[in-house]
Amino acid sequence: MGQKTTEPGEISVQFGKVVAHAMIDAGITTNTQLAEMTGISGPTIGRILRGTRVTPVEEAVLIAKALGIPLSKLIAAMEKRLTS
Repeated sequence: MGQKTTEPGEISVQFGKVVAHAMIDAGITTNTQLAEMTGISGPTIGRILRGTRVTPVEEAVLIAKALGIPLSKLIAAMEKRLTS
């Protein structure tokens, strides 16, 4: 299918932006709040939001659940940003 990569890139950057916007919509104002809701460390949440970390699907599911939205909605919003 393609070359496997674990380095952050444009997908990670856009995913972070989508999560940041979804946090605002959900009324989550700090990385610490999202960290507590997901069990993901605060520094890791920060790297996800900055797009400097590839987000494993397990963490993406936890984030979506904490935000109260389906993971598919986060993915669709990210894909839209990538094609714009």
